[in-house]
Amino acid sequence: MTTLFTNLEPARARNTDPETSHEAAAKVTLKVGSIRWLVLQMFEAHGQMCDGELCRRVPFYLGESTARGRRAELVTAGYVEPVPGVYATTESGNRTKVWRLTDAGRAALSTIKEPE
Repeated sequence: MTTLFTNLEPARARNTDPETSHEAAAKVTLKVGSIRWLVLQMFEAHGQMCDGELCRRVPFYLGESTARGRRAELVTAGYVEPVPGVYATTESGNRTKVWRLTDAGRAALSTIKEPE
């Protein structure tokens, strides 16, 4: 049985999106194999990192906007937080925040079982 995350905002569709988008958003769950779960695993395995580094560590292509969106949802849920005063530099030379797993994020991961 898969344990779900319980304190994340549900997926949303825009008011202008078609009915099928609203149906799909209503079915989103946070479970083993989801990108949110993978993002948490990456933080657990590799420690603190910026969004660009997160994308490079995922074992398949993950666009930075997707990674940033999932990480932002995990921040809202209290599973990931910015490291105070720590920044990285993007490939284009801009400063960017560095993120880390919280105790709540570690606890959430410990409650989820991978499928056998």
